[in-house]
Order: sequence, then structure tokens, then C-alpha cells
Amino acid sequence: MIIFIVNYLTLRQICSNPVLWESQFHSTPVLKNQHMSINLVHLIGRVGTDPEMKYFDSGSVKCKLTLAVNRRTREGEHTDWFNLELWGKTAEIANSYVRKGRQIAVKGSLKLETWNDTSTGVPRSRPVILVDQFQFLGSRRDAEAEMMNNSPEHF
Repeated sequence: MIIFIVNYLTLRQICSNPVLWESQFHSTPVLKNQHMSINLVHLIGRVGTDPEMKYFDSGSVKCKLTLAVNRRTREGEHTDWFNLELWGKTAEIANSYVRKGRQIAVKGSLKLETWNDTSTGVPRSRPVILVDQFQFLGSRRDAEAEMMNNSPEHF
């Protein structure tokens, strides 16, 4: 399920009033006549891969996951796959507790990774969700049952 809710009137009032902007988003006020953009993503879905961790010499840590999100269309329900990227403490928590199949909600921003294909030299790109926060969904019992089903003796 993809969640994106915008109340146009409320958003317009917040953007045009610096005091409302600051109280709603705890950032510096937006000046009138200043152009503004919003890059905010909320997704709820099931984790498609166990966390893939990368540790850097600088002490930074990055976690990569995939998230399966169902989307309804006229033809039926389809699954969209999103690449997630988590950094720092959020990445470490995900590495400790997130497993394939677990339902989570994520909040973050969209970034576009770009590179040149090594074999053809053609520019390529893919969207990645840079996750700021995530939350476990479902019951603890569901998570424990899921972990039991993924244990080695069940293979």
C-alpha cells in the first residue's frame, strides 16, 4: 500500500505562512515568493531481502533493503519493488531486527542514483528511497512465527 496524503489547502496555508511552516516542520521559515519543493516518501510493505550492510573507514554504516509494496490497478493488484537505503543508527537497528518478509513502514526521501553502464557506456539511473525513519508493523507473534519459519530446521 502506498500512502501519500496531501491536503492542498493546508499545504498552501503552511507554505505561505512562515510561522505555520516553522511550527509544522521545525525548520527555518519559508519566505514569501520563495519557490519550494517537497521530497517526502511514505511506504508500507514487506521487506524483500535481509539487510545488506556496508561499513566505511570513516565509521559510517549503510544498509540496503528492498521493499515490496502492493498497488491496486484496474487489472488487479500489482507489486512494486523499492530499493531502500538507511544510514547510521537507523541502519544498525535495521540490521539487528529487520528480516525478509517483515512488514514495515518507512518515511524518507527519493534520490536518483546515476551511473554509466560499464559495458555500453550508456547513462543509467534508478530511484532509491533514502529512509529517515522506519517502524515495525504487525504483531510480535507474527514476527516470531515468521522467524520460526525461516529457521534452518524448517528447510
